[in-house]
Amino acid sequence: MNYDDWLLQNSVTQLQQTPVAIIGMACIFPQASSLQAYWENIIGKVDCITEVPPSRWKIDEYYNPDPTSPDKTYCKRQRFHPRDRL
Repeated sequence: MNYDDWLLQNSVTQLQQTPVAIIGMACIFPQASSLQAYWENIIGKVDCITEVPPSRWKIDEYYNPDPTSPDKTYCKRQRFHPRDRL
């Protein structure tokens, strides 16, 4: 066994014997203030992708359905979260 193989095997063995604890997680979900609400949206088949609200940007200035149009977006829908800051 060459050194690289030995090192890889030794590392894998060491990782398998080392306990790991996940002590916290954080995420932001569209139209859900908690993980529970997020799963309820999934189960309820809630469409959390919405049209861009006027408070975000003026759609008439930036939207063009032609994806090749320069300096424009061809998408009017996005996921939003109340705490988003643009």
